[in-house]
Amino acid sequence: MINAYKPKPYISIVLCTHNGSNKMKSSLESLINQDYPKKDYEIIVVDDGSSDSTYEIVKKYGVRVIRHKTNIGIGAARNTGLRAAKGDIYVCFDDDCTADKNWLKNLANVYKCNNAAGAGGKIINRAGKTIFEKYLLRTGYGNPLFVPTANGKNLLERFIQYLKLKLIDYGTDNGNKTVKVFELAGANSSFKTKILREIGGWDTNLRSEEDSDICYRVLQYAKNQYLYATNSSVVYHDHNLTLMKYLSNILNRGPNRRKFYLKHSIIPQVYPFPIIILGLSIIIFIHSYFYGLLFFILLPQILYFWWPLKYMRNFEIEYLQFPYIQFLVELFSTIGMFILSNKALEH
Repeated sequence: MINAYKPKPYISIVLCTHNGSNKMKSSLESLINQDYPKKDYEIIVVDDGSSDSTYEIVKKYGVRVIRHKTNIGIGAARNTGLRAAKGDIYVCFDDDCTADKNWLKNLANVYKCNNAAGAGGKIINRAGKTIFEKYLLRTGYGNPLFVPTANGKNLLERFIQYLKLKLIDYGTDNGNKTVKVFELAGANSSFKTKILREIGGWDTNLRSEEDSDICYRVLQYAKNQYLYATNSSVVYHDHNLTLMKYLSNILNRGPNRRKFYLKHSIIPQVYPFPIIILGLSIIIFIHSYFYGLLFFILLPQILYFWWPLKYMRNFEIEYLQFPYIQFLVELFSTIGMFILSNKALEH
């Protein structure tokens, strides 16, 4: 796949932050200490209206910093970096991440492939102690999507894509393979700067889902070019998420997710299982409290069948708890997209 040799590209790393003073030091030091020629990359920090000491901390490191007077969103921050970037490759980075020493070198190697419009790497979530953190690890939270989730032409095709995605085992190590993907996470993604400028950068009307949108637009625009992901380019993510905070984020992102689907005339991702679980359980509960409760407990294990299957392979008890977390995640996603969105779109 990666054959024709090219000289090292000049790279612009754009780190966007908002009130990231408690995380900025480790993030910046991981970027400064990359095993990549210093003359071949620049670091640009976009301070998106921080009210803490972020700016003062960044200035101590001697990297370029651009400040927004107010917080205007991640898409606008990435566009500020895009206007300032001198590199042939634009690399996105977040303030709650640190990069492996070989991260940039391995990311740059992907662009030796002539048809690479963008490239990303592996994100390792540092947590993993609670049941919810283990769920994020096993679902590949923040990692590239190997299965298209926005290409289905009808509900059945979208559902098949959904099942394929859920059957992937993110708990296994696939070595240092470089593969085509359909979406990259903003914390470990890069694109050809020329393509980003030609498509107008990030959509500032989206306060979330900007990662999905930019990847979709790059693939639509750059014909015969692809997005790649390599496991050898590693970023460590300190997400500091609890289940309740995650569900709140999903709920609040619903309106922007709906905007993304409407913008590109894509059939929204529909999650039927929460509706089935709630509907059947309530109907049966009316006739029998006991059987209603029993159905509510058993149905997630049946419908989210991949988790019990993975339990039988690994014999780790948390796999039998994951169906209930996934039920909540999909329920909140559905509520956010189809209930909250209508009011948000009126403004």
